[in-house]
Amino acid sequence: MTTLSWIFAVIALVGVVLNLYKKPICFWLWLVSNSGNAIYAVHKEAWSLAVLFCCYVALSVWGIKKWK
Repeated sequence: MTTLSWIFAVIALVGVVLNLYKKPICFWLWLVSNSGNAIYAVHKEAWSLAVLFCCYVALSVWGIKKWK
């Protein structure tokens, strides 16, 4: 894993903790981490992970809209 992958992992985990406290900013953090991971997966040609993280990006956007 690269340093950037670790940064995205930490951002995602912080998002989970904030979600436990019902803080809507968690979806913005997930949007960042999932977008980064999707791009990284495409770069590595890990297509199943790329699709998964693209779905997570869509769910993050949905969460942002639902929690407003």
